[in-house]
Parts: sequence; structure tokens; C-alpha cells
Amino acid sequence: MPSGEKSRTALVEHGTQLMLRSGYAGIGLAELLQEAGVPKGSFYNHFDSKEAFGVELVRLYYAEHDRLLAALLTQTDPRPLERLRSYFDLLLERAVDASPQARGCLLGMLALEMAGSSEPLRASVSDAFRRWQARLAELLRQAQVAGELAPEQDPQPLAALLLDAWEGALMRARASRDLESLRNSLDFAFSRLPVVA
Repeated sequence: MPSGEKSRTALVEHGTQLMLRSGYAGIGLAELLQEAGVPKGSFYNHFDSKEAFGVELVRLYYAEHDRLLAALLTQTDPRPLERLRSYFDLLLERAVDASPQARGCLLGMLALEMAGSSEPLRASVSDAFRRWQARLAELLRQAQVAGELAPEQDPQPLAALLLDAWEGALMRARASRDLESLRNSLDFAFSRLPVVA
């Protein structure tokens, strides 16, 4: 990997972790450069501003979710609802493995912190949530086709329910440092899906 690409990757990786720990406003450029081991001046070789950096972090953060969900959509086994639950179980495992200070979702954190003060960040977070919900809805549609979910239900609000339950419980778990609310919210949200007996 060329040295410029290494610097950019280091900035993105360390920037994501710093934002999860300290929020957007809590990141200083000097701290980011030091953590990433990147020389001064390199930041602006890759990003026009801190705001542009935040937008790129959002894009890359959601891209990983999109890859995971796209892979689940192409599978035929296990059944769609089991695949969907396995995705959220993976997110739960990652939350368990994360340090309490960095536990959370970058999208949710930025939505709370920056939605009123940065239109580019608000728009990028909103778009990521929209795309995330659409991917979840695709899996729910597959569950309908497979006869697991009631066919008359619109998958979009069901996907919103799952996503909102996850994000809300994740914020609560960050505050309480107790992951039980995450497990309980997932169990409850999945129990509310209109499963065909």
C-alpha cells in the first residue's frame, strides 16, 4: 500500500475510534495525527476539512454494514429471519467486545451531536440510516417470500423498528455500561415481527 494510502487508512481507523470515544467535537487534529502516527500536514492531503473527514467516516462506517447485509441477502440458508437475527447478534458481539468508552454506533452518535450544526454531516448520516433501513427491509421481504412473515405487512416500518430499537438500546447501553438492554431490545423487537405460525 503506498504511504499516502497508509496515512489515509490510519486517519480513518483512528478517527473512527476517537469519535466513538470522544465525539466529533472532542477530536482535535493534533490528537488524531498523533494517534494515527501521521505527520502534520498530511491530514489536508486527504481531506479538505474536519467536516469532510466526518462525512467520509460516515460513508466508510456504513459501507461495512452494507457489505455484511448484501452478503446475507445473497444467501439461501439459513432462512431470512435467522440471517437477519444473526446480523444483529454480530453487532451485539461487537458491542460486547468494544471498550465501554468506545461502545456505540458512529451514525447514532453523530446524529445526536451534529445534526443541528452541520448539514453535510446530517445529510450523510441520514442517507446512511436510509440505506441501512432499506437493506434490512430487503431481508424482511425475503422472509415474506419464504412465508416467515405476514405478506400484508410493509417491510419498511418493520425495518425501522429493528433499527430504532438497536440504536436506542445502544445509546442506553453506552450510558449504563450494561449490555442487557441491548439483548432485551433485540429480543423484544424480533418478538414484535408478524411471524407466520
